Amino acid sequence: MSAKESPIMIANSPVLLQGWLHKKSRGVITRWTRRYFVLTAVKLYYYSDSDISVSPKGEVEMKDCSITTAEHVSQRKYAFGLFHTSRRAYLLAADDEDEMVQWIDTIETRCLGIEEHVSLHDFELLTLVGRGSHGSVLQVKKKDSGKIYALKVLKLDASNAHVHNQVHAVGTTERRVLEVVNHPYIVKMHYAFRTETKLFLVLDFYNGGELFSVIDRQQKLSEDAARLYAAEIALALNYLHELDMVYRDLKPENVLLDMEGHVRLSDFGLAKDEVEGRTNSIVGSPYYMAPEIVLRRGHDQCVDWWSLGVLLFEMITGVPPFYDKDIKKGMQALINGEIAPQIPEYVSPDCKDLLCKLICSDPTKRLGGGANGFQALQNHSFFKEIDWKKLLAREIPSSWKPNVTSIQDVSNFHLHFTRDVEVISGLEVEQQHKISEETVNAGLGADTEGSFGYTASVAAAVGGGGGKRIRSKRTGHGTEISTDEAATEFLSSCNWQINRAVKCLMSAVLNREAAIDAVSGGTDGLSTHHELVARFRQAVDNYAEQVHASTSMRLLPSLQMREYGSKCCLRSQSFQLGG
Repeated sequence: MSAKESPIMIANSPVLLQGWLHKKSRGVITRWTRRYFVLTAVKLYYYSDSDISVSPKGEVEMKDCSITTAEHVSQRKYAFGLFHTSRRAYLLAADDEDEMVQWIDTIETRCLGIEEHVSLHDFELLTLVGRGSHGSVLQVKKKDSGKIYALKVLKLDASNAHVHNQVHAVGTTERRVLEVVNHPYIVKMHYAFRTETKLFLVLDFYNGGELFSVIDRQQKLSEDAARLYAAEIALALNYLHELDMVYRDLKPENVLLDMEGHVRLSDFGLAKDEVEGRTNSIVGSPYYMAPEIVLRRGHDQCVDWWSLGVLLFEMITGVPPFYDKDIKKGMQALINGEIAPQIPEYVSPDCKDLLCKLICSDPTKRLGGGANGFQALQNHSFFKEIDWKKLLAREIPSSWKPNVTSIQDVSNFHLHFTRDVEVISGLEVEQQHKISEETVNAGLGADTEGSFGYTASVAAAVGGGGGKRIRSKRTGHGTEISTDEAATEFLSSCNWQINRAVKCLMSAVLNREAAIDAVSGGTDGLSTHHELVARFRQAVDNYAEQVHASTSMRLLPSLQMREYGSKCCLRSQSFQLGG
């Protein structure tokens, strides 16, 4: 039976949608139970039957939830999940795709406030807070709501195809990763859009500055402060690993601090999702890259635990281990050296033991790796004072809070950035000329590198996720085209040089792994949609070697000045070599 809208009120809130869904139970023995669900703007109620005059069996608080399709984790067709950073996750399933789209679309637009479309014209540009070799970060205000955001701008260089492809791949990777994560210690993305010359990511704004600035001001942190930061980062890394992702760029500059002094991991351009086994790319930042990356021996999520050890060492001592003004000498020391002789005597035995187990050149022996690696890290004596449940719920206060007066306070960002008006002036010119991303995202023919637009809308991607929106007739949004037409248009228009664009589309399609399992015989009654996903994936795999052969030598060596107390060094920013 299809879900239906209703004028009924529950708890003084109008009912937006009601109907039957299947809910996955918790416990040792899990099963799917048919329940009657009633959706309001603030809560989702469920009942044993359609009589909603009685007390509900349960309710789901909609505030701060995220929603995604969930066939790959539930092993059930037409499933979707409601996720929250600190509350229980709910897996639900509809009887058909139209019904699933209707529920997701209503939750997104009516409960979570997700909009269909945004552009640069929707934001007031306030202050530049950061700048790199290929982009900038600005503090902006959304004109209709007055809410403050961070706007990350990546410049596409049409005159240099090599740099253009590199920047587009980095921006697309970050957009793809951030659209599925929802964690208290990771930045949250709200929108993404593009023009012909730029990619834009709209993120939550955190004005505590970078962890690097805190270390730089204090020279070194106490073990108590370092312990809390390291534990919060560890929770975020484990969350990414559970989603089959690897971060690969953990360093103080990429750890932001919010108004409460808690960490937020940022900058996911070098991350890798859909990790299956090991990858051979040379990617990361010098002094934070694990030896297996530098030596190109293949790596997996274990490289993030190495970087956590390096970051913990830097927080406690003020400088990364194996540091040398000559980067080549420093990298050689990283490959050949032992960490124990580098650890100062004032470091506690528990901390020293943890550092030795994290900064371990053998990834098979590194703490954090393996099936139970994170549990072993949690149980290490250095973290014995950490209540991990309270930490995940953000109930453990930070010993340091930034001195800010409001969310618009930018005093923790360098004056070199906040006084710079050139970037903002350039973007304001674009606003005045009304350069719209609509012409770029209108169809695959106009954007051969894959659609970049994002408004946190899962329902929009259920039918395909390409440049044209493929929607259920029931939702009344977008231009309806058949799945086969979408495949034909996609395959004829896609630029195969950017194989990540293909993976971007596949990630937006209904699911990833379930389709592959189904093709191999895991599920009966394959739909055309599932077969299409499998064909896309096979096409990518078959073409990967040719793509990598033409784009394998991608290197962005941008140097910046950095101080460690009285020392001053040239430090290479993050780079990527390989796919």
